Amino acid sequence: MNLDRLTERARQVMRRAKEEAARLGSSHASTEHILLGLIAENDSVAVTALRNLGVDLAVLRKKTIAQIQNATYYL
Repeated sequence: MNLDRLTERARQVMRRAKEEAARLGSSHASTEHILLGLIAENDSVAVTALRNLGVDLAVLRKKTIAQIQNATYYL
């Protein structure tokens, strides 16, 4: 993916997604890792929207990590 075409904020989310993927033992960043990258940006529009909807970000993070760890990926 060419990150040069993204905004700085989006590049930061993708960097965080890649870091999360590596930390969790994945060789690539999936949509779940991108979600983790998004919710790590505390002052983002996405986090604000999720909070306004009553989403507990700590629970979302925990469940997303559990999903990644329990997932079986088919290529």
